[in-house]
Amino acid sequence: MSNYDKEAIEKFRLSGRILRETRDEMKWFVREDMPIIDVCEKAEKLIREKGGKPAFPCNVSINEIAAHYTSPPNDTKRIPRKSLVKVDVGVHVDGYVTDTAVTVCFNPEYKSLVETAEEALKMAVNNIQPKMSTSSVGAVIEKTIKSRGFKPISSLSGHQVGRFIVHTGTAIPNVSQLSFSRIRLGEVYAIEPFVTLQDA
Repeated sequence: MSNYDKEAIEKFRLSGRILRETRDEMKWFVREDMPIIDVCEKAEKLIREKGGKPAFPCNVSINEIAAHYTSPPNDTKRIPRKSLVKVDVGVHVDGYVTDTAVTVCFNPEYKSLVETAEEALKMAVNNIQPKMSTSSVGAVIEKTIKSRGFKPISSLSGHQVGRFIVHTGTAIPNVSQLSFSRIRLGEVYAIEPFVTLQDA
């Protein structure tokens, strides 16, 4: 059974809606040569304008940086030309956290890599169900990624989210692995396929 009552679930839903709208707007905001700190400030401003609060500092991870770069104060770094740019944002409403990311591709050579991550997410969401092992979710992600000629990053994973907690409880792997953890009805999860090149 869920640890959350109806009011809490509605706050998760509101948090998720704010997050989705912010993610979709950021996809069109990011530009080559733009200061990275402008991306962070824009994302966090949008979240607040829509009635939420940032759950963590906006991450802008570029090219070989798979996750977790955020601009320090007075950051002078800019978005390189022909780069892959992942904008990772989190929202909370009264502490109920949701987490998502979008990758913007300025290099046509890597368009299929981005599409593969999106397809792996879609397949995982379509297949996940209560009592399913987390390893089985990872297997769906891994199979989708490998079938398109890429490789999942096994050292990074999705995760359960909670109230005032971004990473809590159950991890959602990107590969099949030995695990006794299972998906529980009423819990909230961030599924995060990470994709790289075969020779990376």
